[in-house]
Amino acid sequence: MYSVKWDRKTRGIKLIKSGDGEIPPIVRPVFYEELDILGFGRFWDYPKVDEPLLWNVGRYYYYNGEKVAKVSGGGFYEAPKLELFKKDLALESVDIDGMIIENEEIMDSVVHTTLDFISSVYENYMNKVDMVVVAFSGGKDSTVLLDLVQRILAPDEYIVVFNDTTMELPPTYEFIEKEIKHRYPNLNLFVAKYEKPAIEMWKKIGIPSRVHRWCCTVYKTVPTIKLIREIVGKEYPQVLIYDGVRGDESQKRAKLSRVSKGKHLQQINVHPIIEWNSAMVYLYTFIRDLPLNKLYRFGVARVGCAVCPFESQWKETILWSKFRDEVKPYLDLIEEYAKNRKCKSNEIKDFINAGAWKKRIGGRVLGVKDKVNIIENKNKNVVINIDNPNENWFEWVKTLGKVVVGNPSGFIEIKGAQYPFKWQRNTDGLKITFLSEINRDVLLYIKNVSYKTAYCVKCGTCEIECPSSAISIDSGKIRIDELKCTNCHRCLMFVDRGCVVADSFKISMVVKSMGSLTRYKTFGMRKEWLEEFFLDPEKWWSENSLGSVQKESMKLWLTDAEIVKVKDNKRVLSEVGCLLMSIGVHDLFTWAVIWTNLSKNSPLIGWYIQKLPWGRIYTRNELMEALGDEYRARTKRNAITELIQLLDNTPLGAELKIGIPIKKGKTTTAIEKKGLSAEDTSRIQPLAILYTLYRYAERVNRYHFTVSELYEESAPEGPYKLFGIQKSTLEAVLRGLEERYGKDWINVELVADLDNINLNPKRKSLDILKLYRGVWND
Repeated sequence: MYSVKWDRKTRGIKLIKSGDGEIPPIVRPVFYEELDILGFGRFWDYPKVDEPLLWNVGRYYYYNGEKVAKVSGGGFYEAPKLELFKKDLALESVDIDGMIIENEEIMDSVVHTTLDFISSVYENYMNKVDMVVVAFSGGKDSTVLLDLVQRILAPDEYIVVFNDTTMELPPTYEFIEKEIKHRYPNLNLFVAKYEKPAIEMWKKIGIPSRVHRWCCTVYKTVPTIKLIREIVGKEYPQVLIYDGVRGDESQKRAKLSRVSKGKHLQQINVHPIIEWNSAMVYLYTFIRDLPLNKLYRFGVARVGCAVCPFESQWKETILWSKFRDEVKPYLDLIEEYAKNRKCKSNEIKDFINAGAWKKRIGGRVLGVKDKVNIIENKNKNVVINIDNPNENWFEWVKTLGKVVVGNPSGFIEIKGAQYPFKWQRNTDGLKITFLSEINRDVLLYIKNVSYKTAYCVKCGTCEIECPSSAISIDSGKIRIDELKCTNCHRCLMFVDRGCVVADSFKISMVVKSMGSLTRYKTFGMRKEWLEEFFLDPEKWWSENSLGSVQKESMKLWLTDAEIVKVKDNKRVLSEVGCLLMSIGVHDLFTWAVIWTNLSKNSPLIGWYIQKLPWGRIYTRNELMEALGDEYRARTKRNAITELIQLLDNTPLGAELKIGIPIKKGKTTTAIEKKGLSAEDTSRIQPLAILYTLYRYAERVNRYHFTVSELYEESAPEGPYKLFGIQKSTLEAVLRGLEERYGKDWINVELVADLDNINLNPKRKSLDILKLYRGVWND
């Protein structure tokens, strides 16, 4: 990757072969339209010309290599703040011709290498695929890509697909009609477009968020896959897709090879400009005199939808200033959402500007109720009630296996096992009662069939997820072709609850630990106590070295750590306890699991991880003060004693850095809540982190979440709350986990603004312990 430095002769930029560039390669040109929007005209003189006037890197503006201004803040309802480092400037435009000459040698080399790559890939795959597609968004990268491809391939050798989400802004439509079609008149341009406008599905599914990204699937993936299938005339065509993905957009994209496999179809993705930086894209645009979407002249860094949960505040400023009519319908729905969250009228704009709507999780305030009630009885029977189902349960259940339905009974046959049920319709819904015990995996499938039945809006997502094209919509109803269906269950497992609508409407419950804050009789668990317990867990209850009060304390610690459980009115070793006993007390993995379990079950530990920030030293008095006035002084003193003893006498304190004891003589006078650094984290088994993620998923009842939400104040637990692991470190661990253990355990999407974590709902946190112990058997 080439570096970038300022070219003061041309007031432009210059690529250099070394890594000693002056500026990040994400630099972009700034035009007079952007300066007008920001209000720079009050302070500077500048010509209104086609050429750029200065350059932007992040929030900073540079003129002729000198930092001259900074912009901060902004939003739909908030003007950005200007900070001028140079006043009374008279700007001259960038000398484009001179800048092109300065970069000619490097750009010629880069371009010819890229053209050769495009040609070689085509020659390699032309007889192996049904179609060659160029993905086009109307942005700078896809425009450069299109120009490169058309220099190599004839118009009849490929098609161009533009995905119209119905949320594109007017300049994008204008750019395609007036610029692209005019410059490339022989282009085979197709538009992939969902049949319903986006605003309609916002109302049906709920406003999108960084957690509920249903809009990308419904409005991008679904129409594109359907269009390609229709053009090729095959249900599962082989397609070669050239796209404009670039490595400097995210760390994950930077690791992509130039050719990779796609998720849908038999798809091969080709990334010709993966190694190009933003500076190179703009230089190529100027060299070739390519048209530029007018949105870039307004200051938009990336072309996209009118309103998006991943938008920056700066882009929202531009949208409100230039495209108020286009964004207003979506903002009205967001305002309605804010009102449902009990925001006062004078708080709604602040709510939107702060991006609080972008963090929506579940449907608690969407004004919907859960339409599926699942009761798991003690006799192992399962009863499912579905209120006002949108679809036919008996159709969706065909995805599980052979289905025989009578009246009022039937059975499902899955891998040779039969699951009989009774069913009953009433005016408001359907009741299904299973008559025999159902194993964990099958029950999950049945639950998801029920959610799909209740919430299905025929969005098309399941159709394109199906690898055998067994799902279709006929006369407004879902149809499952039993001859094509392989019962792979992919349509049931691609998202929580198996349905994007059910996932969006889900009411996530986080149950807080209840009980006494000080319950451990003024003692903390000790490493040697646990070691003694593990020597003989059955005998320990009658023979141990502890005093009576210490034993009572240890019993409670063992219970809250889920090492023991109550069975037949007595405490016995749990499955978690058995596994930890075999791992041993000298392994930090054991203590990471114990701390994770305590965070949920112990009010004291729950308070510690939720209320006390990382990176601080707390004296005993400060810890007591932090408990507030809710408790008596004696209660607080006992609780802090229990906490300090736990941290002082186990690896949790000094080794896991959860609370490093600070001593005066032999007395611990304070603790440092330091947290794990990147180096410290490398010493911890990554499966301990995966365990915390599955515990988080089980607690919030969601197996699809984001890295960002783990760092929010409201997160009940997770790697940051539990161990203070910084975001960049966690992302590196997540990538390593996916690479080592595969997507069947964890799949992460750390691309551009995405930071999604996808866990397997069929797995449990207990399975992580088995995996670590080496006794996992799928």
